[in-house]
Amino acid sequence: HPDGPYIYSEWSQIPDDVEDYPRWCRYLNLYKPMVQDETIVYMEIRDTDMILSPIPDKVYISLFTSHEEYMVVSNMADTPYALETKDLWQDRVSGKTGTQFTIPASRILFLKRVEDSMEA
Repeated sequence: HPDGPYIYSEWSQIPDDVEDYPRWCRYLNLYKPMVQDETIVYMEIRDTDMILSPIPDKVYISLFTSHEEYMVVSNMADTPYALETKDLWQDRVSGKTGTQFTIPASRILFLKRVEDSMEA
């Protein structure tokens, strides 16, 4: 219908959340550089020496490797998750760089490996 309610996707709701489309655009912009041609994705990482903190059942970590390395951490738990990594990573939204990040409950964190920390 030209006068709304506007549906941006199959998962949109009525009445539509006006933040759905801008949120979708923000996430698309975060994902696009991670999925360039020839990228290898490791889904639901559980056992790696890259992550020093325990990984709870409701926390999902994926690694995207190509010319650069990206990590996405989804915290589907009801409590914050304290992520500790071996190498330096940069939060792609806040710009914070470090080895420790707190992901609030029901949130997602987009990281990019800081190249100086990569092993030779």
